[in-house]
Amino acid sequence: MVAATYYLRLDGKNEDSQWVAEADGINGTAYAITSNGTPYIVDYDSRLYVDLYEEDGDLYLSIYAPENAGTEEINYNPVILGIQENDAVRRQVAVSQKAKSA
Repeated sequence: MVAATYYLRLDGKNEDSQWVAEADGINGTAYAITSNGTPYIVDYDSRLYVDLYEEDGDLYLSIYAPENAGTEEINYNPVILGIQENDAVRRQVAVSQKAKSA
């Protein structure tokens, strides 16, 4: 059995992945996700609003921070994604060899 190599790419559309939540708390970002597996959310800071959703056949990860009602800077723990293989995926390898000519 050959192990499959999985990849995950977050496309921030050439934007810096750092962002600042405005006082109204609605500022955030969404990343398009490209993967040959099935991405899922492993863990995230419970103070964030995190969603992994499909739109028009594409998969997106959105991250929003709530309003900071205080005066102190807030540091959030990272959002961690994992990849699992979809149970419906079946991998097959076929090998053929031409017979020796007489």
